[in-house]
Amino acid sequence: MTTINQQTIWNRFAENSANHAKNLADIQINLMESRRLDLNRLVSRISNEIPGINADQGNVKRVLYETEWLREFALGDITRCLGKEFSIYAGRKSPRIPNGDLMLISRILEIDGKRGDFNRPSTITAEYDVSPDAWFFSDRDDGNIPVSILMEIALQPCGVLSAWLHTQLRYPQIDFSFRNLDGTITMLNPALMAGRTITTRAMLEKTSFSGSTIIQHFKFSLSCDGRDFLKGETTFGYFPEAVMAAQTGLDNGRSTNPREENPVSQPGGTNVPILTDKRNVDIPRNKLRMIDTVSIARDSQSGQLEYVISSRYNNASDWYYSNHFYGDPVMPGSLGVETILQAFSSGIKAASGKADTVRIACGHEMKWKYRGQVLPTNKKIYVDILVTDVKFETSGTLYRGSANLWADNLRIYEIHNIALIQLSKED
Repeated sequence: MTTINQQTIWNRFAENSANHAKNLADIQINLMESRRLDLNRLVSRISNEIPGINADQGNVKRVLYETEWLREFALGDITRCLGKEFSIYAGRKSPRIPNGDLMLISRILEIDGKRGDFNRPSTITAEYDVSPDAWFFSDRDDGNIPVSILMEIALQPCGVLSAWLHTQLRYPQIDFSFRNLDGTITMLNPALMAGRTITTRAMLEKTSFSGSTIIQHFKFSLSCDGRDFLKGETTFGYFPEAVMAAQTGLDNGRSTNPREENPVSQPGGTNVPILTDKRNVDIPRNKLRMIDTVSIARDSQSGQLEYVISSRYNNASDWYYSNHFYGDPVMPGSLGVETILQAFSSGIKAASGKADTVRIACGHEMKWKYRGQVLPTNKKIYVDILVTDVKFETSGTLYRGSANLWADNLRIYEIHNIALIQLSKED
């Protein structure tokens, strides 16, 4: 029989009292955070509904989370961003947002949602300040923000909203990877935004929990000075490590290759000297440059561009692996799209023999599907583009096509309805 003396009783009382005080403090902190967010949303709505109310405040911008909060989420202690509930991930992998040059959010203005509630839509509003000398503008003279950068500006707030809602805590025992699966974007106007601020608005429309996997569907838009210039939708998923390791690509695990590994051997085939040819000076010379070689084939009858293939050696030291993500390195899907667009642009210039600018065409919905990932262990990346239509318009020549991307011999991305236009004159 155990004897409980007075000192033991006192120690247990003191311990229980301390735990009770800590629990009360945690509850108070959570209540204060909830009240602060509610007040911020109320103030924002009142400001939008009452004309001129911001004039008296000197147009002071109300910000929910500043850049330091985002950096903490990208690289630091996630409990400081998302709450003490995330302390269970100490020493474990947890979804993050990109860091360094790939963190393309400046601030979060507003989140409208309730943590843990996935039965109704939730929204987020974020901003990104586009510096005139941003790294992705170097060695580019057309002033357009690259499509891959626009994709990151649009998609990263989706990841913030998902994490803020505590999505992954539905299965706290699982170490998840957060991955983009598919989506669409439509350019409404050219993205000439240097020195301006882009606003991202995203809505989480639906969340599905199935087994140990979580799927979320979002819609988003990008605007500048109150005018939308890009819209789209996308699907993200949370996947356990076992699921990630068992990915089989788009061909059920079969090893495949591009249609022609060397179009130069075909009639009308040509190598494109992308490093020296002045017609390709708009291919990035900075770290956004994603291609090493490009070859093309022309249609045997019309002479028009029919097929493009490009490749690049992959290296574990490539810059983006440390930026995307902390503790979970993978090449961003957006850079796979960038690889395809650079190859397509080089092929268009080589086939036309013209130096005129090539850029994404407005009003066309581009669709992507990812069923795999490029990892530091992969050796080579291939892309090919099948040109489906060439149309001559007043503003230039419109090229449309579909594309694939391989990591070694596994086809993992497919992109449909790519629309690029080679302008008839320099803008």
